[in-house]
Order: sequence, then structure tokens, then C-alpha cells
Amino acid sequence: MSYRMFCSVCVLFLFVGILFFSEGELTGLATMTVFEKELDLVIDTSQSFVVKQGDSLRLSSLSVEGEVVGSGSVEIELVNKNSGKKRVFVNSEAVLRQRNMQGIAAPLEVSPAYMLAEQPKKSVSTYNGMFFSCDEACSLVPVWEEEEYFLNVYVDHGTRVILKKIVYTS
Repeated sequence: MSYRMFCSVCVLFLFVGILFFSEGELTGLATMTVFEKELDLVIDTSQSFVVKQGDSLRLSSLSVEGEVVGSGSVEIELVNKNSGKKRVFVNSEAVLRQRNMQGIAAPLEVSPAYMLAEQPKKSVSTYNGMFFSCDEACSLVPVWEEEEYFLNVYVDHGTRVILKKIVYTS
């Protein structure tokens, strides 16, 4: 075997070894755990829900799956205690056209916290039906880590949202 071939094989093994032992840090490969929490909540008035898991819940993304029944506006936002807000869903057709959709079980607790007096922002054109959305909460950078969060659900009168599940990564 020629010296040139020997050097090429050595460099190839060195490169593969570095990639293998870097565990994705060199290539940008990132691993994360995806969790799902079944909810089956029927919500017909604006209200807030506490979302927590033990002492601390680390979130790098959050999505919701559900269905809007009726023609009114619906908005869902994730709020942390530092008043950080991220829109998770809004049934505006204008937002639907530009939405980035993404899309097991963990001991996540979701329980009613309080009623909200505010109504969703009026959309010129809304839609009803099934949704799976994360909007601004697709990537929480830097990663949120709190004891609890609030999931605020704003619903127009005469409209109902069925929140089927939450999907989140940590």
C-alpha cells in the first residue's frame, strides 16, 4: 500500500473517530426528550391554567393540540413568572398562513388557576376545526426553567376550544 493511501485511511479514521466521540457537539446534532400530556379540556370562557411538574419544569418548546368549535377568536399563550409571554396558538387565518408547525408521558400537572376577564384579540378572519400549533413557543431560547407556568386560554363568547394535549420538550 502506498504512503498516500495509508495517510488517507488514517485521516479518514481520525475524522470518523472525532465525530463519533464528540457525541453530536461537533456536528450540531442535538438530542432532546419529547413529552406528551393528554388533557381533554373543554374551555368556553377565558381562563388560565397552572402548568407544573414537581419542583421545576424545564421547557425548550411547547405545542398544543385541539379543536376550535365556533366562529369566534381563540388565543393560547404560555406565560412564565417573569412575565415572559409566548403565543402558542391563535385561530387567525392570517397567522395560519405564516405558522411554523412542529410537531412519552410525564407527570405534568395542568389545573385551572383563575378566570381571565380579557377576551382574545378580534381577528378579521378566523377558522374552526383541528389544530396542532406552537407559534412563538416552538423554540424557547434561552430555555425556560421555572417552578410553574401559566397557559392562558382566551375564548370569544359562543366559541369553545377543546384542548386535547400538550407536547413539550425539555
